[in-house]
Amino acid sequence: MTKTRSRKAARQRQLERARAETRRAEQRRRHRRAATAAAIAVTGLIGIAVVASQTLDTGSRTGAAASATANTTTPTAPPSTATPTTATATPSRAVAKPSRRPIPKPGRAASSSTTTPPARPRTRPKSPVDLTSAQVEAAFPKGVLANHPAPAHSSNCNNHPHPTTPTTTLPATGTRVSIIPAPPHAGFPNLNGSSPRYSHFSAPPPFCINTNTTYRATIHTDIGAFTITLLPKAAPLAVNNFLYLAGYHYYNGTIFQRVIPGYLDQGGDPLGTGYGGPGYTFRSELPHNSGAYLAGTVGMANSGPNTNGSQFFIATTNLKGHIPNRYTTFAAVTKGMTIVNTINRDATRNGKPTKTHHITTITISITHAR
Repeated sequence: MTKTRSRKAARQRQLERARAETRRAEQRRRHRRAATAAAIAVTGLIGIAVVASQTLDTGSRTGAAASATANTTTPTAPPSTATPTTATATPSRAVAKPSRRPIPKPGRAASSSTTTPPARPRTRPKSPVDLTSAQVEAAFPKGVLANHPAPAHSSNCNNHPHPTTPTTTLPATGTRVSIIPAPPHAGFPNLNGSSPRYSHFSAPPPFCINTNTTYRATIHTDIGAFTITLLPKAAPLAVNNFLYLAGYHYYNGTIFQRVIPGYLDQGGDPLGTGYGGPGYTFRSELPHNSGAYLAGTVGMANSGPNTNGSQFFIATTNLKGHIPNRYTTFAAVTKGMTIVNTINRDATRNGKPTKTHHITTITISITHAR
């Protein structure tokens, strides 16, 4: 009787050890899957603006090069009436499967080789919108972005004008906004939304940003919001300019006046005609090649070299090889690409949308480098 009970107890211990080993193996598999997902979240960020990875069938857009300008000469639609072919690029998931050790049978002692260290805690992959500017820049194809030197900080960064007009005089319909001139030598605005509203300036903004800081802009529109992460090392002047204008509520009420199907959405003109601007221009900060114009990339429209102003475009597909590298790349959509694509659904071949969408407000978030 005693021997029978001892054998049963030994078998029970062996079964418990086998179950524990099975649980540990499953924990290791889950950890590997989480690590792979984290890697995919970073490497698959750019190409379809982090919503999905897409590539352009270059055969469907032969000869579609064009120019982007503030007077509606942004990248023009391809001559063909067919929209660009897109394909989903699924990142490879080469996850090594753990070896399955046999469960010890009753009556045999469990080998000491089956003992494994405790499973590591699971790591949750970062959402693309949580990535820093440096991580977003690193997600672009290698060698396409250029790091442009930033000018010295201005001494006019803390000269905040006092509000003289309400900041809530926003046209709900997105029609043309009133021209509100800023006082001469207006300093950099408060980025918490407390600065007054101005829509015309006599000089370019003072340079006041930190290129090691991550700036994100959530652009609220009449149909929803999307977030862009700015790239201060690749385009310090353009990032400084966008934050300057957004801080003074310049973009509130402006429309997406030029929308080309399967190509781009363009806005940022206070007149809504494609000919408006902030009252000044500044120099271009170009990438090395057109590989920077991927889906979700935000670039400056211009009317020639060194004529950046306030108008910008968002690529809705991969424009690599179809426009020249003449446009400053200063941000990438990291959340809400579906909103950008919804705006693009009301596009026409001549760029005049069938339904006009507009920006209601822009909120800025700042993450300082550690």
